Amino acid sequence: MKDNIRIEIQRRIDALKPIEGYEFFGAFLYGSQNYNLDTEDSDIDLVILYIPAIEKLINLTPPLSKEEVLIPTIEKNVLKDIRLFTKELLKGSPNALEILYTDNFLINSVYLSLWEELKDNIKGFLQRKMNSFLIAEFGIIYNVLKNANAEIFSPKQAKRVWHSAYTICNTLTFKDYNPYVYDNLREDFLKSLESFNSKKHLESSKMLYYKTKEEVEKFLKSWGYPEDRSKILEDKVYSFLKKVIFYE
Repeated sequence: MKDNIRIEIQRRIDALKPIEGYEFFGAFLYGSQNYNLDTEDSDIDLVILYIPAIEKLINLTPPLSKEEVLIPTIEKNVLKDIRLFTKELLKGSPNALEILYTDNFLINSVYLSLWEELKDNIKGFLQRKMNSFLIAEFGIIYNVLKNANAEIFSPKQAKRVWHSAYTICNTLTFKDYNPYVYDNLREDFLKSLESFNSKKHLESSKMLYYKTKEEVEKFLKSWGYPEDRSKILEDKVYSFLKKVIFYE
């Protein structure tokens, strides 16, 4: 973990206000730093997971889910009940997999070994719902580009398209969650942002869109994941939740 990120995560944890009925589980970086696509002005955004007290379950209290925007930096803390995270993980959510993947986190030491056990299964979580993962990542590209035009297309949008497109390419090639394979292309891309041309970068982003669309459609016709292995992963998640919430 980069020292400045560790320091910032710790500072943000220290500044958190207690939330009644919840215990702090861990804080996890999300965004461009996880993929070496950050620049000097990149934000440090965190997902902060909390464990609900048993009373929250008994009273059927809706799970915690809210976003804090920090002033004046406009950086974000996303506060989330750990039950929502595990639900997203079982659905193959890119956001949940990113949290599980990142090495940039600080966690309540009581739960560190349980977290490491869960991290050991990241490839299985990806493959179990790989179709959902790919569709979600492709949806990000589509949403960025659907209303884009050369006058307002930004470096941040270009980075979002680039990251999703190459995450998809890596996933299709290696059947694994590995955002670092295309390091040489990443360097070329970041260098191109130094002389950003909205028209040029929008055109290249659209080319990535069509290439990715073709590859995803081809893959979705053939991919399947064994039900027995899927059940094993579900059991691992439920066991993780049980141990975290009920201290078993």
